[in-house]
Parts: sequence; C-alpha cells; structure tokens
Amino acid sequence: MQLREYQTGAIERCRQVLRDGGSRMVLQAATGSGKTVIAVAMIKRALAKGKRVLLTAHRRELIRQPFCKLLRYGVAPSDVGVILAGVGAKPQGEAPDDASDAQLWDAYARKRQAPVQVASIATLRRRTKPAADLIIIDEAHRAMSKSYRDLLELYPDAVVIGLTATPRRADGKGLGELFEELVTVASYKELAGRGYLVEPRVYSTGTPDLKGVKTTAGDYNLADLAERCDSAELVGNLVEHYEKLGNDAPALAFAVNVAHSKHIAAVFNAAGIAAAHVDGSTPTAERDAIFAKLSSGELRVVANCDVATEGTDIPAVKTVIMCRPTKSLRVYLQQAGRGSRPHGDTPFVILDHAGNALQHGLPQDERTWSLSKTKKRSSSAAQLMGWKCCECLCVNTLSAKRCEDCGAARPLPRERELRHRDGVLVELLGNSGNKWDVVVAQWHVKNRSRAVPLAPGWCYVRYKELFRSPAPRGVELPIYTAEQQILRDRYDRLRAIAQQRGRSSAWVFAQMKSQSRAIDDHRRAVARQAHGQW
Repeated sequence: MQLREYQTGAIERCRQVLRDGGSRMVLQAATGSGKTVIAVAMIKRALAKGKRVLLTAHRRELIRQPFCKLLRYGVAPSDVGVILAGVGAKPQGEAPDDASDAQLWDAYARKRQAPVQVASIATLRRRTKPAADLIIIDEAHRAMSKSYRDLLELYPDAVVIGLTATPRRADGKGLGELFEELVTVASYKELAGRGYLVEPRVYSTGTPDLKGVKTTAGDYNLADLAERCDSAELVGNLVEHYEKLGNDAPALAFAVNVAHSKHIAAVFNAAGIAAAHVDGSTPTAERDAIFAKLSSGELRVVANCDVATEGTDIPAVKTVIMCRPTKSLRVYLQQAGRGSRPHGDTPFVILDHAGNALQHGLPQDERTWSLSKTKKRSSSAAQLMGWKCCECLCVNTLSAKRCEDCGAARPLPRERELRHRDGVLVELLGNSGNKWDVVVAQWHVKNRSRAVPLAPGWCYVRYKELFRSPAPRGVELPIYTAEQQILRDRYDRLRAIAQQRGRSSAWVFAQMKSQSRAIDDHRRAVARQAHGQW
C-alpha cells in the first residue's frame, strides 16, 4: 500500500515512542487525513511480525470501515474477525473484485478466530476477550469511559494506540490518565497546503439566542436546544441560504434531534431540492443507499442526527450546513471535516446557522493539542473565539482592537449582538481571505434584503471604499441569481411604466417592495406547510 509522506512520518514517530520505552500513545490527525489508512498500515506490519491485533470502536460504522479497508489493502478475509452483535460465524459467499463496502461486509464479515479482531466495545464487554499485542482505539477521545478503561486493564503489556482528530473531552478532562505520548500527524493547514484537504469558506449568522439553554454532559441540552432551533422560520432560512451560497452542491445538514432533521429534509423537498433524512434507527442498507444517492447527485441534501458526525466518508460532499449549536470543539470539527476532501473547482462551503465558527474558530485555525486537562471556557459572549468586522466581515482575534484586514475599529459589544431569526449569512475570513471575495459576499448579503438588487458594478465602488484603492484588474463581477434577475427585470419594466405615466421613482420602489413582501410571505407559508405544526 502506498502511504502519503505525512502518514509514513506518523508511523515512524509512533515507532520512536516504542523505542524510547513508551507503550501508550494518541495519534492526532485532522478529519479526512486518513487515520484509518494509517491504522491499516500499522496492522499489516504487526501481522508480518506474527503479532495479534485488536481494533475497537463504539459504532457499527466505525467497525465496518476499517474491516473493509483491511481487505482492500491486501489483508486476507480469513485473517480478520468481527466482534459485533448480529455478525454470525458462517461464511456468506464471495465478493466481486469491484465490490462496494456493503458487499465486502456482507460476504466476509463474520465471527472467527483470527489474528486481527475488529470489535465493538459494547459487544466486547459480553464476549471472551481475544489475545492482543497491539490495541487500536478509534475515536480515542472516548477512551476515558469505563468500558475502555476496564478493557485496557486486561492488557497491561499491550501497545495501545488511540486515533482521534480531537484528543480532548467535552468536560475538559485530558487523556493523560491513559496515554503517555501525543503524536501529531499534520495540521489542517499543512494538509490543505499540500492539496490533501480543502479550506472552507465559512458563512455565519452569528451566535443564536441560547440564553436559558441548560448544559448536559458538557454540551447544550438537546431538548432545550431543539426548542430554540426547530421552527418554521429558522428551518426555512436554511433553504434560502443554500440556494444562494451552497453552489447547488451535495450537502450534509447536521440537526439537533431526529424531528429537527426530518423537518429540514421536508422543507428542502418542498422547495424543489431533493433531500432525505437519516438517523441512528435508519437501517444500514437504506442509509448506504441514501448516501450513494447524495454522491451520485440524485439527492442534493441529506439531513442527519448523530449519524454523519463520525465514521462517514462521502468525498462528494462540498457543503456542510450546521444547524446544531455545540460547545464541543470535537463535534464542530468533525462536522466541518465532512466536506474537507478535495473535489475539483467547486469550493468547500460551510453554512453555519449555529454560531459554531464564532465560538470555536475556523476549522483550519492552528490549534495546540495536549494530553493534559484543558481549562474550561466560559460560554458567555465575551469568550467567543473571535469578533466579526462589520465592514469587511473578517473574523479577528479577541485581542485585536482594530480589524486586522481593513483597519476598522472593533464594534462595541451591543453592536455585535446578532439575532438569529434575522439570519443573514456573512462570510468569515481569516487574514488570508481574498478581499474581492469579501466585497462579492457583501453584494450577495445586501441583495438578499433588497427589493431591487444592486448592480454588479456596485462591487467596484465598495472595494474602493473599504480598501482605499481600485479593485484589481481581471476580477470577475458577480452575476445575478435567477430570482435576482427576475427582480431586476421587473424593476426595469416598472421604471418604463413610471416614465410613461409620469410616476416618481418612489412609486417604483413602493411597487417593488410590495411584490417582494408577497413573495416572502409565500415562501414562509410553504416552509410552514412543509414543516408541519409544532
């Protein structure tokens, strides 16, 4: 198997830990960097030395994925056993050479004596424990749970390697009680710089009003959260912003709960955008079929509740719609990572309706990881990870008194307050953001609330106002959406009528506003009808 250079380097650093006398380590790598491929390479090396391996995870999807990867990279099916409820011991047949993961799993996954065991931690608790020289724990941020701690007590001499993108628990407890060393593979920015990942363009409404929402197990209480996020008006906004900024690309939407996810899918379908819903109770075959339709383009949006956050690899996804606010950096980064695979010319876009980017920073921000306990952050607005410039929309560090991009003064706290129900998405850009893109984003945002869309040439004027210099040569002017073109044509017709009848420009704008309100009322009625009464 051919590894990337950073994957080879990660394995070598793990070997160095062993040479230095260590035996328990966490391998940290960004979502999408290929942690499972690194694990497979380690397992193949262990097999070549006659060692026995136990790979364990907490979800069925995280069992099937490494099992199929092992087979695809040349490990014989007879060398891999599965410890998972519902998997029997009898052979199921052969899989074709071009088999899908589902076909590989159906043909070869079974309970058997084998040097490699891929096991569910829940099932493993009730079964005889296999011998193991190497234990690999996927999603190792969960390794502090009693199930994993009890398991590791049975293997005092085994080498233990934990895999995770975020070696941190939501409650701030470190993983240092179980692990000795932290091996960092490569940062998001490094991998994006080498072309292995894509940095997103993030648009955010700001932080929703979550006053009074309780905290449970380190994150927002889901019942309280659903009451704030699951309304016809808020869910209806998702469609409008996807149409405007989502590039008509395959999208994953992350919901608060099952009902919220179903409502999101229903509203997209009502707007003529093919969508589906999946949750933990969706049968595996049906879930696979839905994700396959998303990849093929038959579906544009899949709304989910706690399914696609972990163990889901759909490279076709180019847009992530965040509808669930979270205090968990892990949940945020894993959701964001679902669209980070390279995918041609279409940009990777995050439509953040949850305020997560302002709370946790941009996904590609540099972060320092540690196995030590992290200090718990306050959830108040003063503790957000950045502030958003009202002029150029750049997200700045909390310590900055002026915008690091355009120099505008930091707004007062009361001027920074945003109401989610008026959710206009604006782009969040770091210091490396393209200034012309900022202006174009402002043009789109302003046109959302205007009865008469601004002319594209407005961007030239705005650029000079913001950056005190003419726009660079060769930049592309934005083009109207189909709806904006209709509004502009209507405006031109009304102007002609006004000239014929001697009407003023005020009459033209009054007519445009009246028609625009009627369209908005119709949209909201459709959203409410699709969403149902709640």
